[in-house]
Amino acid sequence: MDCLTQHYDAARTGWNSNESTLTPATVGGGKFSLAFSQPVDGQIYAQPLYVGGLDLPPHGVRNVVFVATEAGVVYAFDADVPDPVTPGKPGPYWKRWMPFAGERPFNTVTDLAQGCTDLIPEVCITATPVIDRAAGVLYVTAKTITNPGGVTHYRLHALRLADGRAQRPPVEISGSVPGTGATSAGGQVTFDPKFQHNRPGLLLSGGTVYLAFASHCDHPPYYGWVFGYSAATLARVAIFNAAPDKSRRPVPKGFSDQSAGIWQGGFGLAADAQGFVYCQTGNGPFDLDLGGKDCGDSVLKLTSALALADSFTPHDQDHLNAADQDLGSGGVMLLPDQAGPHPHQMVSCGKEGTIYLMDRTSPGGFHANADHVLGILPQAINGVFGGPAYYNGTHGQRIFYSGKDGPLRSLSLNNGAMQLLARSADTFPFTSGSPTVSSNGSAAGTGVVWVNQVAGGNTINLLAFDADDVTHKVFDAKAGTYNNGPKFTVPTVADGRVFVGTYQELAVFALHP
Repeated sequence: MDCLTQHYDAARTGWNSNESTLTPATVGGGKFSLAFSQPVDGQIYAQPLYVGGLDLPPHGVRNVVFVATEAGVVYAFDADVPDPVTPGKPGPYWKRWMPFAGERPFNTVTDLAQGCTDLIPEVCITATPVIDRAAGVLYVTAKTITNPGGVTHYRLHALRLADGRAQRPPVEISGSVPGTGATSAGGQVTFDPKFQHNRPGLLLSGGTVYLAFASHCDHPPYYGWVFGYSAATLARVAIFNAAPDKSRRPVPKGFSDQSAGIWQGGFGLAADAQGFVYCQTGNGPFDLDLGGKDCGDSVLKLTSALALADSFTPHDQDHLNAADQDLGSGGVMLLPDQAGPHPHQMVSCGKEGTIYLMDRTSPGGFHANADHVLGILPQAINGVFGGPAYYNGTHGQRIFYSGKDGPLRSLSLNNGAMQLLARSADTFPFTSGSPTVSSNGSAAGTGVVWVNQVAGGNTINLLAFDADDVTHKVFDAKAGTYNNGPKFTVPTVADGRVFVGTYQELAVFALHP
C-alpha cells in the first residue's frame, strides 16, 4: 500500500490496511530487524513517503521511498535494497537541493533576533510532503534565507517523482488578509516567512495543496495561517488567518493579541469527501462567540476556499491559553462513517490530554459552561504532540494514542461512545511521534501498532505492539542500535518494510531469512 501523505490518508487515520507480511507473529518471531540504512544530509522530521511499483526510467519499475530533510534535500531511495544503481555503493536514485543559488536553510539560532533552539542547527523542510501519484508529482515546502543579505523565503515546490526535477517553477508562499491585529498595516495582516514555520503535513484535496503555519519557539509576531495552492498551476487560490483582529475579549497581561498557531506536532491537515479542511489551533485570543474572527485553542472546519464553516472550542479555552495547555499540540483525525445518527465523526486531543469526539457536521461551537460534543474523556492521557491512529479489527474499532511521558493507550469506539482500554508497559517521552497501524484488513491476528520512542538525548527506538492487545509488545529495536532521531517522527509501514527517519539516515526494518 502506498503512503502518499502524512499518516497515509487525508483523514489522517494512520492505518495501512493492506499489509500481509508484518503481523504480531512474524514481527515478534525473532526475524525482524534493521535491514539497512541510507545516509542523508540533514535531519528527517518529515514522515517518509512510499510509492510501490513506480516506473523510474531508466531503472524500470521500483518500490521507492521519498525522504526530505532539514538541510533542504529531497531523496528518492529504493525501498528494498541499499544500492540499486551501483552495487556495493548505497545511494538514492536521485536527490534535489531546494535552496536557490545564494541561499541556505534557515537557522533559528542565528537568523532570529530572539534565538530559538528548536530544530537546530537548520530548518528547511519540516512538514511531510504530499504526493499526487496520478500526476507523478511530489509537493514540498522549503524555508531558506539569502546568504549574505538575510532575506527569508518560504516556497512551495512541485517535483517530478521520476527524476526530482521541477514540474513547474516553485512559488513564494505569501499573502495578506484584512485585519486589525498587532502587526496589521493599512488594514491588512501580512504573512512573514521569517517568523512562520510550516510543521503540519501538507494536504492534497480536490486539486488544491493546503499548508499550515505556526512559529519558531512561540516567538512573535506569528499567526496560524492556512494556504491553498492549485496543484496544477501552483497559483494561490485560498488563504486563512486564525487570529487576524484585535480581540474583542480582553487579552491577559503578558499574552499576545495574535498567535493561534497551527502546529499539530507535524500531524497533517485533514480533509473529508466533501472537501472540508480540518485543523486545530494553539494558544491565542478567542472571540468567535462575540462575533470576532480570533479562534485560539479551537478545532476548525474550513471550506475548500478556506472560509470558516464551523468550529469547536473547549469551554475552558481561557484556562488552556493561560496555562499553556494549547489544543493545537495535537491534530484532528477523521473517522470512517459510523452507524447511528452521527455518521461523520472526528477525534482530537491536545496538551491537556482531554480527548474529544465530535460530529463533523456540527462540531459543537463554544459554550461557556460545558462542551457540546458527542463524547469526552477528560485528561485521559498525559497530553498529545501529534495525533492518534485508527484500526478496525476483529474486536471492533480501536483508537491509539501515545501521550507525553505516558503509555500507548487503546480506546474502543462503539456507537459514538469512547472507552479507555489497555495500556502498554513502555512509556513515551513527549518528543515521541504519533502511532501507525498496519494490518491485513480486519483479519484476525494481523494488526500491529508502531511507535517511535524518542527518549533522553534524542535516542530513537522503534517499538511494535499487538493491535488487539497493546500490553503485548512484539518488537523492540533497542535504543542505540541506529542513529538518534528527531521529535514527533512517525514510522511508515509498506510492503513488509518499516521506514524510520533519524538525524543522519533513513533506517529500513524488514524480516530476514
